Amino acid sequence: MTTNFDGAFQDALCALARSAGAAIMAVRRRGVVTASKSDDSPVTAADHLAQELILPGLHQLLPGVPVIAEEAPAEPWDERRQWRHCWLLDPLDGTREFIAGSPEFTVNIALVSDGVPVLGLILQPATGDLVAAFNGAGEGGGWLCFRAGGDGGRRPLPEVGCPPPGGGVRLVVSRHYGAAEAAALTAGLSARYGSISLREAGSAYKFCLLAQGAADIYPRRAPTCEWDTAAGQAILQALGGGVFDLAGKPLTYNRGPSLINPPFIALARGRESWGFLFAPGTPQHSQNSSSGRAGPPLSPSLE
Repeated sequence: MTTNFDGAFQDALCALARSAGAAIMAVRRRGVVTASKSDDSPVTAADHLAQELILPGLHQLLPGVPVIAEEAPAEPWDERRQWRHCWLLDPLDGTREFIAGSPEFTVNIALVSDGVPVLGLILQPATGDLVAAFNGAGEGGGWLCFRAGGDGGRRPLPEVGCPPPGGGVRLVVSRHYGAAEAAALTAGLSARYGSISLREAGSAYKFCLLAQGAADIYPRRAPTCEWDTAAGQAILQALGGGVFDLAGKPLTYNRGPSLINPPFIALARGRESWGFLFAPGTPQHSQNSSSGRAGPPLSPSLE
């Protein structure tokens, strides 16, 4: 696979996501009919329609590059393990939020090379806000990262540093299991930073809040899938942060038979400043179970 993610490529991918977003909103206006998948998580016509729109566009952008998508059966690991490059697609992340009438649902598209995200895009269809990152497209061959509103105009993301000691810290967590997600971190954080503010949000919108400087940390111990996090990880990596397992190692993708992620901590900026979060013996390590669950059982990808 050879691509430089030039302006035409970027524009085509953004337009593809926006076309899916428009289709999702059209379904919402007509009325949402809900079904249940085998894991009891909800699915709607909007999930399937968005995926049907996006898949051909991805194949056209990068012919021959396979796609791992939420609403399609994954290829067997014996085949996937041969892939050096693949797309990861969640055509409608936050289906529960979509059904409930919340604006906090997203379209997530990522490209992975040798297990590492090299491109990430998250669109919020209800607002038209989009955040994207392309490795190799920036100055000197580095990352290019931007946000764009419904008018398509691009704006740089804010340069936000880590909070100073005693300066307070902002956590964003799942709306459904937020208290459990944050509990393992609050003691250590309050000792260093003083006040802790907690914001609940749905879907990959949480990664957008980190990228836009509205939150500092997103902890996640309940299950997620690779298509939930790869786009957000690319965006945060472009900004000097990332998505890390509890040992402090960046998550990797298409890494094995299971597409379920381990527990993680996503950081907006400055991995080196948060090293204490990953030290053995800290509460998030001792409270983590082998299943990675926090609170009541839930299916992967619950917002």
